[in-house]
Amino acid sequence: MRAAAELLEAPAAILHLSSSEILPLLVEHAVPRSHLAEALAFCAQVAQAAEILPDAWQSSGALHFCAGVPVEWEGRPLGALCVFDTQPRRSTLSAKQHGQLRELAGQASAQLAPLLEAAAATPRRRRRGRFRGNGEEGLHVSHVHVSRVKVLREGGKPEPATEYQRLLAAQQAATHGPGDEMTIWRAVISAAMGVIGSAESGCIETEEGEELVYRVTAGSCTVGTRLPRHRTLSGRCLDEGRMLLCNDVLADPQNDAALYRKLGTRSVITVPVPHRGAFVAVLKLASSRPDAFSERDAALAQLLVGIISAGLSSLAEERSLQALRSSEMRLRLMADTVPQIVWQTDAEGRLDFLNRRWAEFTGLPVEEGLSGNRVLDLLHPDDVAVTLAAWRGAKASGHSFRVNHRLRTAEGEYRWLLTVGEPHRDPRTGRILRWFGGSTDVDAEYRAQETIRQLNDTLEQRVAERTRERDRIWRLSRDMLGIADAEGTLLSVNPAWTRTLGWHEEELVGRPPEWMVHPEDRPATCAELARVARGEPRPHFENRIRTADGGYRWLSWSTATEGGLVYTVVRDVTAEKEQAIALAQAEEQLRHSQKMEAVGQLTGGLAHDFNNLLAGIIAGLEMLQTRVAQQRFKELDRYIRLARGAADRAAALTHRLLAFSRRQTLDPQPTDMNRLVKEIEELIRRTVGPAIAVELALAQDLWLTRCDRNQLENALLNLCINARDAMPDGGRLIIGTENADFRHGRPPAPEMKAGQYVALRVTDSGTGMAPEVLARAFDPFYTTKPLGQGTGLGLSMVYGFARQSCGQVRIASEPGRGTTVEIDLPRHLGGTDEEAAGRRPAPLGHARRNETVLVVDDEPAIRILMAEALREVGYAVLEAADAAAAQLILEGDARVDLLLTDVGLPGGMNGRQLADAARVRRPELKVVFITGYAEKAAIGEATLGPDMDVMTKPFSMEELAAKMRSVLRRNRR
Repeated sequence: MRAAAELLEAPAAILHLSSSEILPLLVEHAVPRSHLAEALAFCAQVAQAAEILPDAWQSSGALHFCAGVPVEWEGRPLGALCVFDTQPRRSTLSAKQHGQLRELAGQASAQLAPLLEAAAATPRRRRRGRFRGNGEEGLHVSHVHVSRVKVLREGGKPEPATEYQRLLAAQQAATHGPGDEMTIWRAVISAAMGVIGSAESGCIETEEGEELVYRVTAGSCTVGTRLPRHRTLSGRCLDEGRMLLCNDVLADPQNDAALYRKLGTRSVITVPVPHRGAFVAVLKLASSRPDAFSERDAALAQLLVGIISAGLSSLAEERSLQALRSSEMRLRLMADTVPQIVWQTDAEGRLDFLNRRWAEFTGLPVEEGLSGNRVLDLLHPDDVAVTLAAWRGAKASGHSFRVNHRLRTAEGEYRWLLTVGEPHRDPRTGRILRWFGGSTDVDAEYRAQETIRQLNDTLEQRVAERTRERDRIWRLSRDMLGIADAEGTLLSVNPAWTRTLGWHEEELVGRPPEWMVHPEDRPATCAELARVARGEPRPHFENRIRTADGGYRWLSWSTATEGGLVYTVVRDVTAEKEQAIALAQAEEQLRHSQKMEAVGQLTGGLAHDFNNLLAGIIAGLEMLQTRVAQQRFKELDRYIRLARGAADRAAALTHRLLAFSRRQTLDPQPTDMNRLVKEIEELIRRTVGPAIAVELALAQDLWLTRCDRNQLENALLNLCINARDAMPDGGRLIIGTENADFRHGRPPAPEMKAGQYVALRVTDSGTGMAPEVLARAFDPFYTTKPLGQGTGLGLSMVYGFARQSCGQVRIASEPGRGTTVEIDLPRHLGGTDEEAAGRRPAPLGHARRNETVLVVDDEPAIRILMAEALREVGYAVLEAADAAAAQLILEGDARVDLLLTDVGLPGGMNGRQLADAARVRRPELKVVFITGYAEKAAIGEATLGPDMDVMTKPFSMEELAAKMRSVLRRNRR
């Protein structure tokens, strides 16, 4: 029915067997119920008049277009196949349409033939005979594709409404249901039990291996029941592919009688369910009574199977449509995501698809692109002809379509596109059905190719111009340009070689370079040539090259290797070299002059300070001498203290000078920085003056550090004096202390080790330092103060003290915002506050058992005083003025328990050498060195041996006696 309606492009069709006494049947497609009577009347007229075409039909009702042809069987009229439309149509059919409609009527008759044959066998009674399995053909009715079905009584009158409604409900559920096989099966089984009253049970069976499984049941059947396929009517039905009716299964020896007795079944109708060329299930109706079913029941069962097949076909078609829609959606999404314009046309080139890129590129909606010749309107006028020619050629040849053209964009500019199309052919006939293609934006590539083409067109001219430019540079360059082989032999040189060195081109080309190189530079030049031969780029190399007049000039070489050749640029740097040497000499002279000026200032200051100290010492000694002559002994201690105090201050001054020169051994002690700051606070305030406010910011529970207290005092005073000089108009000076833990993070200075430190910080509100001044703050003799106001040694001495103490000094300063200097010294974990306060001189020790000390010093005053001091405390003392005299004593038999020797001795042998020589003869001899320098200066590169010690001048006699006692008691059993 659907095929007939589609053939004439009409909405409705009907097959009505109104003239058949054998099987009254009505099969219709999309005929409205309100028009059914008019349609049946038209069918009756067609059956009587042989055929009625549209031009012979006079409409008197709602049907304005009617066409019908008769349906015959074995030469007898059965009814009519008719097509309807409620809208007016053209008055005739084409010959082709007419022929195809009659062909469809013949196909309907052929499909109904088995059903008609079965019904003709017993037209008016129910068949009572039993089906016997003796080879007699059973009834077979092919699947009839239906949309809506009515089964009529004999004479054309409908059965009761309930039978029609059940069949209609089954048809509706099968073709318009929710869309699964189970729904179709349930609807048909329900209808079968309603229209075939003899059926006591019914089911739909499917195959699983060698078994048949009940999928959907009605009546006494149970879902999930499994029966063997062998020796059952359902199995034979599937094997033979036709409907089988058996009114007594127990009488047929091909059946398993025991199985059917167990099921309680006597009469059975089985109909195979065809779908897509195979049988997918069996419709089985059963009764416990023999001879329960008639041929009409069998025909109805076949009709119900037709409904199942129609439903399965409709379901498959719906699923195919859904898959097609899903595929189309995916293809649309894919097409919309690619950057090309994707298009599709029919065989004649009419566009029927464009992706989203079309709208993005042209600014026009897709619908407008699909209408008329809109694409041609957007083509560049110069490209229309070539594009159409390419299309016509592809269409005529059936080959691919490929063309470059310009298309106008949404912004109104033209961009080059590459459009490619491929034909899609009918796989059976090879006829082109459609064209598929895409247009890619190649504007950038096309314009780049055009640029390259233009460049190629002008290449010869540009090469000639570049060659002339290169030749001009080659001739006019003041730098020497050359080309050499891998061994360094020059192959080509420019005229600058002659202007610079005096050699002509023929004297340079083709000769190895060694003959020109200064003898002292030849090894380095050969090594450089080897690197160049290996292909290493050498941006800079200098050597001296001999000139034609016999002299030498400094040349700077830059080379690059390519294609086995070395390209070099050489510049004469003789003048720069001479200027650099002259500048270095001038700078060295300036530095020497500045240093001598600073040393002069320093020595002048030192002479002034020492004169003051010596004046105190000399005056004290003269007053002491006067009072002794006057026998006024009560005032002697006063003058002794005055002279001793001046001498101690002189010792401290030399101590600081030696620390700065790194030739003085520091005397580290556990030190409390807070206590030290408080002790010299008054001195600091007097030093900086009343215009500067001094503030202390001392940390609570400050750790101890181990350092030379005198040097720390000196460093703090230096920092305070620098701060004072930075605040000529007054300001604030803050002295602070702090515990600093750098164990877990990176220390603030590169040279600091991770650990715990005690910080002493001096901050002023002065002028600050510029970055270039800050960078040289620790340089010796560097100062920004006016001549005569500073030597530039203050911060250098602070830095030297901090580094000798395993610490660091840091400065932070900005112009106009003041300066902060921080000294970080390592934390001391041992000792107490009392130890940090300083050590008192040890009590004078006494000799034991005639212990003998050999005193060696070339300074008589020092030697005599040390000898008398030692005799005073009970030592036997031997004296020597140099190493030679001391050796005579040591090589003799005199007892010597300890050698006390100055390090610096005349005569070619120093104190360390004397001690080493003495220990060869006297291995257990104890030695104490005395020196005005540091410990390393006293012992050289070696370390102190066992039972050796050192004392730094100046020292008191009490300290000397204590040192003797300490060394002599060491390791004594």
